[in-house]
Amino acid sequence: MKANEQADGGDEVFSRIRRFSANKRQGFGAFYKKSLILTLFVASIPGIIIGGCVYWIVGGQINHELQSHNRQQINQSVSYFNNQFSHLELNMAHWSFDPSFGNELRRLDFVNDYVQVRNIFQTLLIMEMSDPLINHVELFLNEPRPVLFTRSEYKFLTDRKPLDEYLSLMERPKSINWMISEENGAVDLTLYNKLLGGSLSPFGTIFITLNKRQLTDMLLTLTPRDQGSSFLMTEQGQWLLSSNGEVPSALEEAVRSQVLTYGGSTNSFLYKWDKTTYSVSFGNIERLGSTWTFVSVAPLSAITAPVKVISQVIVWISLAGMLVAATLSWFASRKLYSPVNRLVQMIAGDRNDGARANREDEFAVIEAQWKHLTKERHSLMSRLSEQLPYLREGYLLQLVQGYLYSFSEEKIRERMEQYGWQVENKQFIALIIQLSGFANLQGRFYKGDEGLVTFVAANIVEELKDTGIGQSIVINFHDLSIGLLLLVPDRTSMEQFRTELSAFCENLIKAIQKVLSLRVTISVSKSSSQAYQIPYLFEEARQALSHRDLLHDMQIIGLNPDRSSEQSQRYAYPFAVEKEILHALRMGMRNELPELLFQFMKELTAGGSKEMIIRHGMLQLLASVQHAIMKMGVSHETFAGTGLSARLSQLDDPDEMLRWFSEQVIQPFLNVWDEQQDAKLMHLVEKVIQYMQNHYMKDISLDSCAEQINIPSYTLSKTFKQVTGLNFIEYLTGIRIEKAKEFLQSTDLRINDVAERVGYQPTYFNRIFKKLEGITPSQYREKNQLD
Repeated sequence: MKANEQADGGDEVFSRIRRFSANKRQGFGAFYKKSLILTLFVASIPGIIIGGCVYWIVGGQINHELQSHNRQQINQSVSYFNNQFSHLELNMAHWSFDPSFGNELRRLDFVNDYVQVRNIFQTLLIMEMSDPLINHVELFLNEPRPVLFTRSEYKFLTDRKPLDEYLSLMERPKSINWMISEENGAVDLTLYNKLLGGSLSPFGTIFITLNKRQLTDMLLTLTPRDQGSSFLMTEQGQWLLSSNGEVPSALEEAVRSQVLTYGGSTNSFLYKWDKTTYSVSFGNIERLGSTWTFVSVAPLSAITAPVKVISQVIVWISLAGMLVAATLSWFASRKLYSPVNRLVQMIAGDRNDGARANREDEFAVIEAQWKHLTKERHSLMSRLSEQLPYLREGYLLQLVQGYLYSFSEEKIRERMEQYGWQVENKQFIALIIQLSGFANLQGRFYKGDEGLVTFVAANIVEELKDTGIGQSIVINFHDLSIGLLLLVPDRTSMEQFRTELSAFCENLIKAIQKVLSLRVTISVSKSSSQAYQIPYLFEEARQALSHRDLLHDMQIIGLNPDRSSEQSQRYAYPFAVEKEILHALRMGMRNELPELLFQFMKELTAGGSKEMIIRHGMLQLLASVQHAIMKMGVSHETFAGTGLSARLSQLDDPDEMLRWFSEQVIQPFLNVWDEQQDAKLMHLVEKVIQYMQNHYMKDISLDSCAEQINIPSYTLSKTFKQVTGLNFIEYLTGIRIEKAKEFLQSTDLRINDVAERVGYQPTYFNRIFKKLEGITPSQYREKNQLD
């Protein structure tokens, strides 16, 4: 926007200069002519004073008073309309929160909720009678089914065309607004308000259609004169209402077109129509984001006609006096104009585009050129100040990420100097501040807040960077890591500086841990006096992070290069625990797996907890688990997707790795495995039950049935209990007792024979039968025979 204004201003200035330069080839400029005219005016001042006084006192005062009266009247009319419409909009906003239009309407039962339907009719009637401007009120509900209420009836909308019109209104962004509809040349004004019911999606709309008769009467009362007219239109010129009826007259059409050419919210002007001059005043009515225009037209010719003749006579007399003084004034004007002519010639130069029509004032050209240059200077300075931080950050990110590899050393230093960094006689050191332990911040921060946490840490670094380490630049990588570029003077003792840097790093880590409670690792690169080495310094510092101890809360890597902090670490992979994890996975031992994973991490970190060792060990465990899952007939892509290794490699916290491994790999697999095993075991239990029903008279046991279906007896016992609700012996006893009852009822077999037929010894049979049925087998037979 500012750029466009500057361009427009510059074009205007150069246009003035070009026009003036063209005028100079024709003769004198506007200043000379103004000077000459001023001299003529002074010579003719008596006639001008007399004519001007008569014209101003008689005609000008009348015109001024009429225009002032019309402006005052248009302001009152606009205020009156605003008050009426504002009152109606306020009532509409209140009605939309009426209990009758609450969220319960989403579940309105038109058959059973007749009381609520009656309340809706009563509320619509009250709304319709509350304001004389209201013609009728309608309520449209889209839920539970499209329906339209009036004050006396409701009807369900089945026709697609009207239903689409109502639904399109509900999709508009504003909750309350005005709608202008036109049918057969008649314009209706309707105020609508969506019903939200406490949610973001509307379920209905209230429509209030205004009474055109009442609006026309309002316009008639605001019409200034009997010969005039008042009408209402939109800002784009759409016809709304007229005091002369629904169809605009030819005068109103002409005035409407003229009003659209004027700007501003309130204005007035004279307009000639059919040999009659009218005073036209208009004002804007702001309505809910849209603008309406109220226009008042009043005749002016009857008032100003007598003044016109007198004014013309006075003007002609004054012109005659000016012609007499023209000869005397011409000689003096030439002498006065000479210095101004030379100054403007210096500014205008030889610019010329052939323009001859307009003649610019010389001082206006000088003033315009001066203002343009001043404005352009201030604008450029302001824009530079606003954009400089973003330009600095963008350039530094490009440099650090290696995108400026084609730039020479001189070019890089030159650009850094331009952005305000003093890099002459400086050497560079890169620091990477890596945050970890984000998973332990649940409750204060959540997943997706990594950028916010990094921003907070970057602000802490920004506050502390000037305390003891000199000039430095903070870079926010937005991924729980912050970069810090140190600009150290060439003559600085690196031993002394590293001592100061060590103290700074310790203070920085403590400050970050105090605010965010995170583990902090700072990696320091070597120093370099070459600016093009900056991206390699940051890459060196980032590579050194792979040697950090993930369980250590406070680490500084690379600060003491003489110490062998990067020595190789003993790497003992816990193969025994891995086998236990794979065995528990095959057996579906869901409760034991978290403890085994914890034990795996504990043994993996027993020899140290460097990042590269932990990540390598967890990736190896992931590969083994994936292999075992595939051998069990399940594809990990069906429950965990692809790219598991890449996702695991992005984690840098041991606890988060274990949580991810359990939630993203182990638990999803067990869920899928349980579903597959449940269906298989259900079929096996059905086979066992069928076997028991066919061989109940034999000596069968849990182990023999397990051998029949080739599964472990422990698994069969557990699954049998889950499916039937009874253990194996209870279910077998139930089958045998039911068969014994049948024999006792339908046969005359002896009790001992019945016991043998159902697989029991006689003494045990009598005891178990009485325990379950409460009576002996003999008593059971006698009871059933009596029955």
